[in-house]
Amino acid sequence: MAGVTVAYSPTKSNRLILAKIRPLPMLDGIGFAPLPKGQADRLELITKMSPESRRNTLFLWGDGKHHDESYYFTARPETKGVKRLKVNLDPHSDEYTCLSSGDGIDFKTMKPKRGNLELMSFANHMSCTEANGVEIFTTERLTTGSIMGMFFREVADLIIQGITKRGMMRYIRAASDRISSFDGEVDATLDLDLVRGIPVLEQFIQTHDSINAARLLAVLESVMPILFQFDAGGVIEDIPNFKLIEDIPLNKSPKESDVLTVISASKDPVLAQENQDIIDAVGSHTAMFLANVIRIFSQSRQ
Repeated sequence: MAGVTVAYSPTKSNRLILAKIRPLPMLDGIGFAPLPKGQADRLELITKMSPESRRNTLFLWGDGKHHDESYYFTARPETKGVKRLKVNLDPHSDEYTCLSSGDGIDFKTMKPKRGNLELMSFANHMSCTEANGVEIFTTERLTTGSIMGMFFREVADLIIQGITKRGMMRYIRAASDRISSFDGEVDATLDLDLVRGIPVLEQFIQTHDSINAARLLAVLESVMPILFQFDAGGVIEDIPNFKLIEDIPLNKSPKESDVLTVISASKDPVLAQENQDIIDAVGSHTAMFLANVIRIFSQSRQ
């Protein structure tokens, strides 16, 4: 596991969660590196990383509105003759129109073109990846199999919401198959609004189906060795302090009402004090899921 690093955006939640799970024996030998607090400086640093360093780094971004930082982490100069695929493990396709036409990176200097940063968002980063010549796989590709305009992407989202409760598991299986069958380099990005029981931005909780943490970990175990790069994020950025329950069962998801309580408590100290048991359970479920994701990533790099 030597040489594996978790490079993380220094949000309150990331710092709190990582501080609690770092001492776990399963994470022995893994490095943890806080990235700059300023987004422009953070993006400049990750885009300068060598391909070898990127392969051995798990990038942990902030909440769901920062999912576009994954674009900069996985954007790298084209290798002649090597095909590339990026898979979005996310209930949302993030394929709205890319107004910057993928020009968020200057590949000569490997620095973000700061004039275009406002054109990149959590809603279109996969479209921008595709504009750079990288094949993508998203929920939209499973439901429609085509590239559509913004209006039709809205329709596709409604279709996805109408899929049965097994809809997202169906997508994850399809994504796993695509990763396994692709002849080239594969990157994957995980938005934790895919995982049931994780405190993410409230606007993302009820829009789509989600997956049990243990079931998703089983899929990650199988595909992680194939991935060239991997990143994750999506937790609210100010989760309340919690006592880590190391043996919390990941095959049992916290109730949605408990997750909503944690989100509300992040802004209300009195509510947090009144619901500490709930916060401990939801916080521990989130932390132990991430600990196992890091473990799986590290083991895949041996």
